This record gives sequence, structure tokens and C-alpha cells, in this order.
Amino acid sequence: MSKAKSEVGTVEVESQLPASISSFEEDGLEFVEDLTSEEIGLPRIKIAVGTSDNHGTAAKDGEIYNPVTSKVYGEGMLVVPVHFTTSWCEWKSVQGDAPVNTFYSEKDLPPTVRREDKQWREIIQVNGEDHPEDNYIGLNHDHYVLIVDPETGACESALIAMTNTRIKKSKALNTTVLSQIAQGANGPFRPPRFAYLYNFKTIKEQNAKKQLYHNWQITIDRMLNLENATEQMWYGAAKSFKKAVIAGEVKVSAEVAEEATQPATETFEPSPFG
Repeated sequence: MSKAKSEVGTVEVESQLPASISSFEEDGLEFVEDLTSEEIGLPRIKIAVGTSDNHGTAAKDGEIYNPVTSKVYGEGMLVVPVHFTTSWCEWKSVQGDAPVNTFYSEKDLPPTVRREDKQWREIIQVNGEDHPEDNYIGLNHDHYVLIVDPETGACESALIAMTNTRIKKSKALNTTVLSQIAQGANGPFRPPRFAYLYNFKTIKEQNAKKQLYHNWQITIDRMLNLENATEQMWYGAAKSFKKAVIAGEVKVSAEVAEEATQPATETFEPSPFG
């Protein structure tokens, strides 16, 4: 039995690897690059808004893309959810700025007052003094995922952050994850989040102001087949990725905010600024 190496984990595969792959494996073990989370960054997957808000990629309006690698996934992709957590990002009121700060615990937030829309908080004090900037803090639902390609067998780790109107989609995904029950040797049990494949697609929805915006449409596809070598590798990669996230070994890439409000006949990106 030989072992196939994935980017974030090792799994056993009951097949004979081609000689070239075996060479890659041997060299990968010998020539290990000592990179830390400070030298690499996990990309935040984006939905393109219009034709210009795509970080220089070829993504068209409504298409999903990776701003770090410039890869475009079209309007749908196959995903293995790996880990869920929440964070709070501080934004300046000037559109296009990157987050000023990211907080991973609500108790670490500076004093704030909730805005009328109840989705965003305005900072009122920092270190006991009035805040000099018109900054806001918004809640993120962070989904760490593997994006998989059933044709090539490749998988890549990424983060899908959902905020504002997309939090409803996040809650629906979490509900689906918790509702999955399987029958085991010792009775019914709840499989891990990364035991299933999901379809992540983009759709247009309308808010209360009659503005159209892109949102996620997420549906469960099926459970991973661990008798399949490729899907066994995905499962092993997801398991290793989750452990790395929990251990704090994963650093998310810096991003630029995707705020852009257009007339009601066009799409816009949900924003902390209305």
C-alpha cells in the first residue's frame, strides 16, 4: 500500500502510484519548506460585483473567484465544509479600505453602539477615549472549506466569510450540518462537518430597499465515499486542515472590502455602510 500526499494531510490510498507521483512524494518529504502562517495566507473566496470589482481577475458579475490565485469558479463550485467560527471586522467608513482590525472574541471588542440596521456596530470609544474615526464593526460567519474538483481530484483550502444578509445562508448551512444523522456500529451518530460535499452557487436576491445583490445558494450534495481514493484524500485533507485551524496555524489573507452600491436595477454588495 502506498501513501498519497495532499497539501494539508496524508492519507493511505489502496492503489499503485505512478513513478512520477512517487518521485514527487519522496522529494516532498526531503525538501520541506519551513513556512509559517506569517508567510502564507488563506484566501477569502469572493463573489464578483459588476465587471470591475473582481480584484483584477477575469470573474464576471456573480461569478465566484479567488483573489489570491485569480482562479474563477464560475457561478458554482463543489465544497467540503471543514470548520465554522465567528469573527468581527472593523472597517473604515471609506469604501475600498481593508479591515482595520479583526477580533475573534466578542469580549475583545471596543465599546460600540448598535446601528439602526442592527447588523453593524459603530465604535464609540477606544482605550477609554472617544474614537476619532467613523469606524464600524460587523459580525462575520467564517466557513473554512476545501474547494474540490471532481474531474482532477484537486482540492484547495479557503475561507468563505458571510456577513450582513448572507448570515441567513450561513445559519441555514449550519442547520443542515447539524441535522445529518448516520447509523453506526453503536447506533445513530452525527458525522463531522467535513463528511459531506455541498454545492455552493450564487443567485440574485432582493432586499427591503428593492436592491438586487448576489447571495449564496447552498445545498448538500452527498456524503463522501471513503472507498474512493480521491474522496478519501479529500477527507484526510479536511481533517488535517481543521486541526490546523483549531491550532491557530492558519492565517487569513488581508482583503479589500467589497462595497459597491448601484441603482436598484443593478447588483450591489451588502455593505456595513448602508
